Amino acid sequence: MPSIGMTNNLALKIVFLLCFLQVCFALARAQQVANPAKNVGLAVKCRQCGSFPDSALYGSIPEHANDAGFQVVAIPSAANCRSRKQTLLVFMPQSDGENQRELPGSLPGHSSGLLRVHGNIEYDLDYRSNIDTPYAEKDIYQHTIQTYLDITVKDQYPVRLYFTNRFSNSSLFKNFTNLNLQYNPHAFSNSVRVALKNELLKRTRFNDSIRLTKQQLDLATTELLKLEGWKNSPSFFQQELAEKNARVLKSKGVKLPETQVQWQDSITDLRRELPNMNWPGKTDLGDVDFALLDSIKAQQRAGVNNNVAADTLSLAEKLKKNEQLIDSLRKKIQLLQAAYNSQKSKSAVSSNNSAVTANSVRTVAELDSVMRTNHIPDSSMPKGYRTLFAVRSFGVGRNMIDYSELSAKNISVTGVEAEYNPSYYAAVATGVIDYQFRDFIIQRKNAPKQYFTALRYGWGQIEGNHVIATYYTGSRQLYNSSTVLPGTVTPSSRVMGVTVEGNYMINATTALTAEVAKSSLPYYNNGGTNPHSAAGVTRLGDRSNEAYSIKINSLVRATGTRLSAFYKKYGVNFQSFSFLTTGTEQHAWMLKAEQSFFNKRLTITGAIKENDYNNPLVATNYQSNTVFKSIQATWRMRKWPVISVGYFPSEQLTKLSDSAYAQNLFYTFVANISHFYKVGEVQTASSLVYTQFYNKATDSNFVYFNTRNILLNETVFLKRFTLQGSASIATNSSYNLYTLENDVQYTVNSWLRIGGGGKYNRQTVIEKVQWGYKAEAMVNIKKLGGIQLMYDKGFIPGPDKKLVPNNIGRVSYFKIF
Repeated sequence: MPSIGMTNNLALKIVFLLCFLQVCFALARAQQVANPAKNVGLAVKCRQCGSFPDSALYGSIPEHANDAGFQVVAIPSAANCRSRKQTLLVFMPQSDGENQRELPGSLPGHSSGLLRVHGNIEYDLDYRSNIDTPYAEKDIYQHTIQTYLDITVKDQYPVRLYFTNRFSNSSLFKNFTNLNLQYNPHAFSNSVRVALKNELLKRTRFNDSIRLTKQQLDLATTELLKLEGWKNSPSFFQQELAEKNARVLKSKGVKLPETQVQWQDSITDLRRELPNMNWPGKTDLGDVDFALLDSIKAQQRAGVNNNVAADTLSLAEKLKKNEQLIDSLRKKIQLLQAAYNSQKSKSAVSSNNSAVTANSVRTVAELDSVMRTNHIPDSSMPKGYRTLFAVRSFGVGRNMIDYSELSAKNISVTGVEAEYNPSYYAAVATGVIDYQFRDFIIQRKNAPKQYFTALRYGWGQIEGNHVIATYYTGSRQLYNSSTVLPGTVTPSSRVMGVTVEGNYMINATTALTAEVAKSSLPYYNNGGTNPHSAAGVTRLGDRSNEAYSIKINSLVRATGTRLSAFYKKYGVNFQSFSFLTTGTEQHAWMLKAEQSFFNKRLTITGAIKENDYNNPLVATNYQSNTVFKSIQATWRMRKWPVISVGYFPSEQLTKLSDSAYAQNLFYTFVANISHFYKVGEVQTASSLVYTQFYNKATDSNFVYFNTRNILLNETVFLKRFTLQGSASIATNSSYNLYTLENDVQYTVNSWLRIGGGGKYNRQTVIEKVQWGYKAEAMVNIKKLGGIQLMYDKGFIPGPDKKLVPNNIGRVSYFKIF
């Protein structure tokens, strides 16, 4: 039974992970308390009776509110309230004890809290019974703990925290810990641009006119609806019946008052006297609607009496006047609607201009200019916005350094790094360095420590025209401990140098960059002086420790063509932290072009390069004169398959022993057709991939040398099921390999997904069918996170061109918050 490496060291790390999780969750909970979710409703609770009065929920104060007072309370969701409103009215007590109704919104004195935290945490345990590389190890367990946190301080200042710890029981794989705290300049500058855009919109002259026009339009529309609905209103039917009753009374010989007001004032007397009157047809008194007459009287005495002239109009006259008002309002509404649409259109243009203006701001000077021109106060921006807007980067921990072609490029520094670029440019970086990017997995033993410090200063913007001088120094590993005999002392020498880089923007899409550099001499070639001496830097007549670089990047907008090229030349004694080899005079160049055709449906990319190659594992005097070519074409068209074809160089690194590595370079051809489509109502994805390696058994340890491989994959997405099947054929001069695989994923419910499948392998060398399988499950536990389990029994190439069993397992935990 293999051990999973559960040592005391692992136990301590697991405990650390749990503690770290607890801290992160505590921060998230504190954030939730300080920042109530938007769906949390507010209500009032009576201190006297302890109830939530319905009248309070609807926004009116209960009768005993002035006596009892109210306190503000939060309820889980506004949906729990009978009013079903998203935001409820809040009653806040004043200092004199009286209650005041507050408008919906944030509470007075409400604070958003110190920290707002979002991110994820993950733990992975990977198991391999055999390693599918040229390295030979068995039963390897690798643990990875990592987290990524986005932290916003006071809702204005964003920082990011990365933490990664990886360790295993392998003697080859490297154990490492990465911790990095970075200021997030992109998030901050974006927030400043959003605030700037909002301020510009506030100052747009169309906003007030649009608001006034909209108010007039709404009022006119409301009045029109009232006038159009008058024919169906109770008042219309009341007057219609009243006039009908009046005609009935007149036909019976009843004398009515001359005016409507006098007539309505005598309704009561008339109703009392009518039963005692005698006239022909007295039995027709049932035609008189006394209830309606009472209603008219009450309505007129409620306030309509003030307009006697209007009330004396007949129904026909009122209908005519109503139609005239409707026609007039319709014309007015048409004019208002046209004005509103015109203002909205102009406002959209203005809003777009505001967005373009805000998004185009890249420097502090541009920001100040826009704010000064539009009279925008500093109070509308976060405190210290000018300084922070000019900060290009700031990090503590492990940082990637990519300064220039001849000083420091693509190296990792564990320390401090900062860049500041208002009108001038300044940068500093210092710490322990590690070249191990391409050999990231290799455990380097007895390697000397390497240190790096750089100071940069210049004028201009880093994305635009600039001139920047760089001074770099430190200790660099001249010889690779992995390529020398065991026991050999690997010297570590001091490196020092200066560079001057200039960038010139020929136009908005074309940049030309040139750089010159001069370094100290290697310790073995400095004339016997102090190995830490910088004498070589001041030897202006010596060209052996100099380097030159020039590059150009361009976009031709008329044709959509992207072009890039560079040329670099290194002296035999030149040293820097972007150039690994020493002891040979070298040059490197590259040409690359990308062009789209047929309305960007077809994209072709081609490149050629020479000696653009760095590997910390090869000998320090390595030089290659091979010219590598690569080309790739991609065809994309809506509702059609995506077709991609590429021919490019590949490489394989093989460890021959503890003191020797071999690298093999060869070309690879890849063609791929993929399509995402529907069959009826079922979503389906298909892909066909052809791969060929142009290598030989004599120049590569790659088991499938000069192999042609065809892979067909089909995936069907059903409501709860995901079905996947694949078939592949690998052929070369020695054997054929046939493989069939299937996989079924089933979503049981919102928190559980399970899956599994089988594998069929047949190789012609052994003429034996070998079966494999796969099983997996994923469980989402509320408030805890997700747990994923996977086990895979498969096969990898082994000795004598045979397949050997390989078991893979994985246990993962992840939490997003």
